[in-house]
Amino acid sequence: VVGLFVLADQAAAQSIKYDGAVALAREVMEEKRALPFDELVGGDRHGDSVAGPFHRRWQLVPDRPAAGLATLSVEVAWQDAQGRPRQLELAMVRADPRGGGL
Repeated sequence: VVGLFVLADQAAAQSIKYDGAVALAREVMEEKRALPFDELVGGDRHGDSVAGPFHRRWQLVPDRPAAGLATLSVEVAWQDAQGRPRQLELAMVRADPRGGGL
């Protein structure tokens, strides 16, 4: 029974880290989603930061997958309790509201 409590505790710790990684990725997504399209593609196209145990990288690629679109991807990396690398990646595609996209 004690072993089950240990496993449950480890699972809860992993869930907390995963939730933290999702929150960091969503923070960039929401920040970039709020920008007008011209400002989005005309501004910074990549970023890199460390927050506690997390390493966050993001990249914006204009005209991908087609002209008038922009793809934003955010990757968050961390290590689990056993020191194994973990990674989460979220991506979104924004369209130019004036047309030109798919």
